Amino acid sequence: MKKNLRALICTALMTTTITASGFAAALTDVPTKHWAYDAVSKLAQADIIDGYGDGTFNGDRTMSRYELAVVVARAMEKYDTADEQQQKLIDDLSKEFATELNKMGVRVAKVEAKTNTWSTGGDLRFRYHSNDPNTNVIAGGTAPTKLKGGDLFDWRARIRFSGKINEQWTGNIRFTGAWSNRFGSVNDPTSSGTTTFIDVANATGTNILGFDSVKIGRDAFAVGYTMISRSESVDGITLNKKVGAVDTMLFTGNLGVNVPGNPSSPTSDSKQFSSVQLGYSPAKNLRVGAGYFNADIPGYSGSNAGGLLADNGAAFDRSKGYNLNAAYEFSGLTLVGEFVSSSLKNAVNMADNPKGFAVQISNGTGPSSKNLFGNTPMTNPKKIGDSAWAVEYRRVESGTLPVGLGGFDAVAIAPVTSPYNVFTHGSDNIKGWLFSYEFVPAKNMTFNVTYQKLRVLDQKLTQKLVGDKLDDTLCATLNLMF
Repeated sequence: MKKNLRALICTALMTTTITASGFAAALTDVPTKHWAYDAVSKLAQADIIDGYGDGTFNGDRTMSRYELAVVVARAMEKYDTADEQQQKLIDDLSKEFATELNKMGVRVAKVEAKTNTWSTGGDLRFRYHSNDPNTNVIAGGTAPTKLKGGDLFDWRARIRFSGKINEQWTGNIRFTGAWSNRFGSVNDPTSSGTTTFIDVANATGTNILGFDSVKIGRDAFAVGYTMISRSESVDGITLNKKVGAVDTMLFTGNLGVNVPGNPSSPTSDSKQFSSVQLGYSPAKNLRVGAGYFNADIPGYSGSNAGGLLADNGAAFDRSKGYNLNAAYEFSGLTLVGEFVSSSLKNAVNMADNPKGFAVQISNGTGPSSKNLFGNTPMTNPKKIGDSAWAVEYRRVESGTLPVGLGGFDAVAIAPVTSPYNVFTHGSDNIKGWLFSYEFVPAKNMTFNVTYQKLRVLDQKLTQKLVGDKLDDTLCATLNLMF
């Protein structure tokens, strides 16, 4: 079968072009009830495709889907010279015969490169949270409580659209339901639905203005291995250039209304963040990097929105600093380490040169296996039975990470009535351990359990607390990807 198929493809690609009128008359071997008959006829009449040397596709029998796929592949080669209506026909045919094109070696990527076909995908996430409120407060303070009711469960749905715009540019859009959709609750009390946002919307071009790639728009962002990061809704421009063996990435952009300390108003000022990152692989199993950042983002205490795990009036206006990172693979394991040092402008009641680090070891091989903290998938979602674990320790002084870009913020959660909301302070003035395990029960499904044991690093900043204890948290996550 493979030998005959190769011969068929070679024959189709080597035959001479026939006249449009002769070709149209010879299409009796194509099933007349299939919509592709009319599409192929129109493309043949426009001399976009041609047939075998005898003026037919196979003379005395009905064409197979593979033979028609060969015709589509030839049409794709002339896509740029076709008019708009003809391009629409090629688009429709490429979608219809995408499976056959893929099996023949004409990969789907080629289909997308020659047409404006866009792909879709997405994910569903269901999570269960549990916390142990062992925090003690001084007399008169707000007593910590356990999560209960709808706060124990949340869900999220996202849909992605991506594809080729032209030979140089691709586009990517993602719609997501409001973060933290609690079970049994809705965002609008007059509706049974939920608010939807566009948290990713960007275009990426290759070989633009001397750069290997240029990305413009909204996306996730990370410095190094995600100590400084945000998983969505960072607007800006990213420039990538490989200089010798060094990968260089330049970014400048802003964090919008969701930044703690920035009022949730369309008229509020965005908070600018810029960075330069360098990456180098001195050996096949070793990756090292360094970066510099400048964050026009303030921090303050006394409120969950302030970003600082403090209540003593600690505050600063903006920050800048650098990070060093490395990932080393050995014996089926990956060791990741990252160090961040910051300089705070106009720091009050806190150190003006805070530092932090995180170290993690994992056996994961999935797309997020090198990310610090238990971010799924650490496994390969297409491999049933695959599993992975991660163990991490981190120590982060107050103000080290720019507010709103703390990569650990989404790992822990506690009731908003607690003296310190652990969810918004998972990255500031803390030390602690994280343990994560993940399993693939079925194709494109992952189940992850992450446990954190966090403690206050500098108790002088938390005058309302007795001791250094924070909530121990557990999060169980079921992800379904499509």
